[in-house]
Amino acid sequence: MNLYSGGTVTGGTTPTPFNMQLGNATTSVASARVATGSVSGTPTLFYTTLLAAGMFEVAFTGGLIVAQNRSVTISVGTGSITAAANISWWEF
Repeated sequence: MNLYSGGTVTGGTTPTPFNMQLGNATTSVASARVATGSVSGTPTLFYTTLLAAGMFEVAFTGGLIVAQNRSVTISVGTGSITAAANISWWEF
């Protein structure tokens, strides 16, 4: 699995955002895209790890700050590897 600052994956869908702060109608300032394909553009690799069978967690505990008009791109294997990523974030 590779994490990049920047980069583009074409196509895909936009999942519906939701707010877990009950009683607060404010929506996220971030957007997400779900796509399959190669990362293009000029991404900068900042994290990489080997994947093993089963679930795993990469906890940054507040260590990632995504500036306005920037992106984080995740690439999970190629070829016959089947994987999914569940990403959660908090905004302050």
